[in-house]
Amino acid sequence: MVSARRFLDRFRPVGVPGGVLPAGPATHRTRAAEQELAPVFDALAGAGRQADRIRADARTVAAAHRRMAQQEADRIAAAAAAAVDAIRAAAAERRRRESAASTVRAEQDSARAAAELSSRLDSRIPALAELLTERIVTDLPAEPEP
Repeated sequence: MVSARRFLDRFRPVGVPGGVLPAGPATHRTRAAEQELAPVFDALAGAGRQADRIRADARTVAAAHRRMAQQEADRIAAAAAAAVDAIRAAAAERRRRESAASTVRAEQDSARAAAELSSRLDSRIPALAELLTERIVTDLPAEPEP
């Protein structure tokens, strides 16, 4: 007859679901778990292959996106280089026009200043000539009488 203790040990709560197993080394449970989970792992093997295909497709798509992005970046850089040349040419032309305008203004200012000086000189020449004549006449020694 089975002892009460042995009978009650069969109903002890355990961490693994399933029927009560006879006492024995842990390898029996491991082997049973492997046998029980083998169909699940076999079903997941197909999912692993599918995941590998998805990753390979994603790598291909990512490489295509990188190529397109590189082409777009090259196009933008070429457009920017062309724009830089046009902007530099426009800036150089603007500087040439500003320089020419500045030269014209300087020439006009110089001409005005020269005209003003000439006008002032023309107005002072008669007075200076009279003053000079007066000084020469007064500074000349008197002529000796014969």
